[in-house]
Amino acid sequence: MNFTVRNIALAAGAVAALLISPIVITQAFENLDASDIMVIQSPISGELKVYTEPGVQWQGFGTVTKYHRREQYSFSSSRDQGKTLDQSIKTGFNDGGSGKVSGVMSWEMPLKTDQVIRLHKEYGSFIAIDQQLIRPMLEKVIFSAGATMSSIESSSERRPEIPQAIDDQLQNGPYLTKVATQTVIDTMTKTEKSVRVVQIATNDKGVPIRASASTIKEYGIALSPVTINDIVYEASVSAQIAERQKSTQAVQLSQAAAIRATQDTITTEQEGKATAAKAKWTQETINAKEIAEAEKEKQVATLAALTAEQYKRKLILEGEGEAAKRQLVMAADGALDKKLEAYVSVNRAYADAIKTAQPGAWTPAVVMGSGGNSSSGAQALMEMFSAKAARDLGIDLQAGGAAKTVKK
Repeated sequence: MNFTVRNIALAAGAVAALLISPIVITQAFENLDASDIMVIQSPISGELKVYTEPGVQWQGFGTVTKYHRREQYSFSSSRDQGKTLDQSIKTGFNDGGSGKVSGVMSWEMPLKTDQVIRLHKEYGSFIAIDQQLIRPMLEKVIFSAGATMSSIESSSERRPEIPQAIDDQLQNGPYLTKVATQTVIDTMTKTEKSVRVVQIATNDKGVPIRASASTIKEYGIALSPVTINDIVYEASVSAQIAERQKSTQAVQLSQAAAIRATQDTITTEQEGKATAAKAKWTQETINAKEIAEAEKEKQVATLAALTAEQYKRKLILEGEGEAAKRQLVMAADGALDKKLEAYVSVNRAYADAIKTAQPGAWTPAVVMGSGGNSSSGAQALMEMFSAKAARDLGIDLQAGGAAKTVKK
């Protein structure tokens, strides 16, 4: 095989091309992920180009810098948020106490080319923006928010104001503040003391005055609301807060006991009223029942009296009717039938007595005078009994018809 200079040169060029081609490819093109924004600086002109859409872009051997579209900034004391160290931010309160505010906040890169280029020129990297822009601004507004209240207030009634003040200042600029002297009650000694407090300066409409515009907003960075997960106070402040909470709990317990006692009184009163009402209506029910029974008895008695009266009237009417009937019968025939029955009965009795008597028992054995005999004496006795019976019955033996039994 003949090795000429030309062949050697061609072989060397081919080997060089094979070695250089991967480097050329990686320097010529760059892939952009959907979660990033990319800035490429031309190696010749220094021109900056911003890419926000994902995909392979022409690099042209330029310098590539990538920024996350969205990032969560952690200033948390928790080891499982952000870095594995305490990143909470210190603040001071107007009563001299201090604490460290812990939380997180998300922020997003702008998508406008001029805003991205400005951030790239001034900070040059994502980490620089995070540490040189976001954190210093957070530190400033957190300290400003803490200075407007006491440490005790920050742990209780004014705690919700802290994230609100932080968000407002991050979006619209830090407050302009002024220092004033106030007289407050010391929570531990319960005595008055003068303290210098920081107050937010406001205009005549009560709107806070800003010390400066929001740098973060000027760069076009979008912020999500801050989340505060804890405030870690220094030992002396924690003791004061614990003492106040203890006092507050005692007051709340006393109030709860008073409310419970009042409620128990109301409940007892209501139960008493309910018992009284129940007893009243029970008695009313008994009374109503007794009244109903008495009314019923009265009605029964009235009905019985009416019935008796009716029965009495019936008997009277029946008696009057019977008497009238008898009078009519008497007027018609003088009660002839009954008189005859009586007459017959009397005569039968006489006849039976005479029949069973011994001879001579009804008349004397010796009759003085003329024309006397025993048979005529018995006859005379019979006639005498007949006359007596007729007289007793009111019968005129000589009369005829109804007149024969007219009462004399």
